[in-house]
Amino acid sequence: MTTLSCKVTSVEAITDTVYRVRIVPDAAFSFRAGQYLMVVMDERDKRPFSMASTPDEKGFIELHIGASEINLYAKAVMDRILKDHQIVVDIPHGEAWLRDDEERPMILIAGGTGFSYARSILLTALARNPNRDITIYWGGREEQHLYDLCELEALS
Repeated sequence: MTTLSCKVTSVEAITDTVYRVRIVPDAAFSFRAGQYLMVVMDERDKRPFSMASTPDEKGFIELHIGASEINLYAKAVMDRILKDHQIVVDIPHGEAWLRDDEERPMILIAGGTGFSYARSILLTALARNPNRDITIYWGGREEQHLYDLCELEALS
């Protein structure tokens, strides 16, 4: 694992509770599609967020953060992002990543901002093989919470 200081370069409110956040680490990094990072709040408080960007998108990391009064865990991270315009992350984590040698049909299942890891896997898999059979199931409390639905429809 690598600890990186990251500058927040953009924050976009894409729904009333979901933010698209782009960060730029201060050093080179690598990860696999589907992995996550840990936002370091303090020495004993690290909070996981899936990376929505792909490994081919060099130089930045995109996060989808669902933060509201009913999710104070993520809201504290957003408060820090908006106040400090920088965060420290520990990267990469997780074993639910896209395997290089797989060509079989794929099913991705996500709920809410859990779509971020599925997005990374989906875009990476399609870049490798545009004809791969991929089915995605994405649920949300309300239709507006399917915030990247237009992107998915454009890919179909």
